[in-house]
Amino acid sequence: MGIIGKLFTSINAILNLVFCIGLFFFSSIAFNWYRGGDSEQKENLQTMLEDELKVMTYIDTTYTVMTYKDKPIGYTVTCNYEVDGKEYKTSLSVDECPDSEDFSPVFSIYYLKSDPTIISRDPQKDLDEIKKEQKKYKSQLRQLDEEIEELLDKIQK
Repeated sequence: MGIIGKLFTSINAILNLVFCIGLFFFSSIAFNWYRGGDSEQKENLQTMLEDELKVMTYIDTTYTVMTYKDKPIGYTVTCNYEVDGKEYKTSLSVDECPDSEDFSPVFSIYYLKSDPTIISRDPQKDLDEIKKEQKKYKSQLRQLDEEIEELLDKIQK
């Protein structure tokens, strides 16, 4: 193999190594998120379920549409409610359009006693969604780990 061939092989090996390091860095961040990134949120939701503290809220008439590829995937509304004589305005994500006939502008929400600005319309549903996402990420991390091992094997050969 000539000098150019050896140079090309060396550059290719270096690029593969840089790519593997990048994947490893990304997977480390994702794994840390998976292990504990949502632990505080999960604890808050679990506490809401245990304490069963609810309050009626009404939403502002304005809302924000969340989109993905130009399609609505959810809405952010502002909830107005009172806890222990203090008024709160807190954002909340909802699936249904606030302009639809099926959407009631008044509904009950759970709140966290230690911080009433932390609210949920359905803490059990939110917990289930977190668990589902973590399961999905765990599967993706396993696949990423296998791909990194394959690339490292190719580099070592």
